[in-house]
Amino acid sequence: LLLPPSDGSDKANEPIDYSSIGTRLSIADIQNLRRYVGSLVSSSLLPSIERRISNLNIQVSNHKKGMKNMMKGFFRKSKESSGESYHGNNGAATAIDAATGGYPFSSIESQTRLLADTLFLMRDYESALSMYRLVKDDYKQDRAHLHHASVNELMGLCIYLIDPYGHKYGREAYNCLET
Repeated sequence: LLLPPSDGSDKANEPIDYSSIGTRLSIADIQNLRRYVGSLVSSSLLPSIERRISNLNIQVSNHKKGMKNMMKGFFRKSKESSGESYHGNNGAATAIDAATGGYPFSSIESQTRLLADTLFLMRDYESALSMYRLVKDDYKQDRAHLHHASVNELMGLCIYLIDPYGHKYGREAYNCLET
């Protein structure tokens, strides 16, 4: 109905006018659509996101937190320089992929970053900041400079959104953006 013409004319490059969409819906139809979208979000989308956050939080806390894991992380060599890879909970290798310069989805770094990003999108900036802090040192140790830089940017953004006037965190937001 509103697709550009496929006859090869110049009208294919013109913008599509979306202003007429929904003009033939009655007030009752619009209210029914609002109710449907509201129930979809509250009964499906939000519980799904909460489950995702809970599962990721369990994975990350099992792997990252605790004295044993802190000591293991303290003496850990860079994955890139050691030439070996360790295996995650599901047995998948988690070394940095040399072709893409990234981490596989199954690595704990990727899971931690996914948790932090999801918390950020849900506007839980305090929790997101703590997850970004957890994964920042791993990126720095692995010499994954792009990952480290993006985490620093998001940490600075979290700090700004938590404390826009800099009373609580002071110079830390600026340090995140300068690093």
